[in-house]
Amino acid sequence: MPRDITISSNRPFLQPKHIDINVTAKFANFTVINRYNVSNNNFYSVKISGVSMKSLYSNAVIAQSFAYKEHPLEISARSEDELLVPMDFILSGEHGSLVSHCMSNWSWIHNLPILFEVTANYTYMGHSEQATLTTFQTVSCHPQPQPTPSTVKPLTSTAMNYRSTRGFYDVYLEHLVTTGKFEGKRSRGRQREKIMDGLATWLGPGKVSDILAAVKDRDLWRDMIANAYKQGT
Repeated sequence: MPRDITISSNRPFLQPKHIDINVTAKFANFTVINRYNVSNNNFYSVKISGVSMKSLYSNAVIAQSFAYKEHPLEISARSEDELLVPMDFILSGEHGSLVSHCMSNWSWIHNLPILFEVTANYTYMGHSEQATLTTFQTVSCHPQPQPTPSTVKPLTSTAMNYRSTRGFYDVYLEHLVTTGKFEGKRSRGRQREKIMDGLATWLGPGKVSDILAAVKDRDLWRDMIANAYKQGT
């Protein structure tokens, strides 16, 4: 019996290979390369004949790319290989407001939460099949070299569970709040800081439950972040 070809990702953070930003024109163009591990569990080789990938920000498709159509990748029996899928991002028009995010020195502002959907077409013994994977990953659009990587792990479609009543951005924020870590080291004996307590302090007086409620209201959450940022909190 044929066995499935599986795609996996262990890279939560994508850093641009090159970037071109025009703040005045609200335009940014940068390229990232997403790497995927492909496992062939069959006792015969398979050929990757094409890979398509699209990225979404706030439920809107902002970039698409295709690879391995002209140069298929053959994976031997019972082995693994790596897929390298480049993608060009162009921030302009309705997404031009994100250019100001890219110029911020704060990593949680210039690291954009992006949903990636990748589909790999493969053939074996005259048959054609598809393997898919959906992940949340942070993409830096900061022009400075070697920005600080995100500590959030990739969030797959299995973990998301495709909750129909919630947008993917809300699910990502919850994932960020519950799995993110403070950068740097704490001294011996220092009380451990919780990320939710840090958010409560940074955003002003309030309870943690109030912050969780605000996250569900996208407009309110953005206003809170903008106000706190303007005040230099």
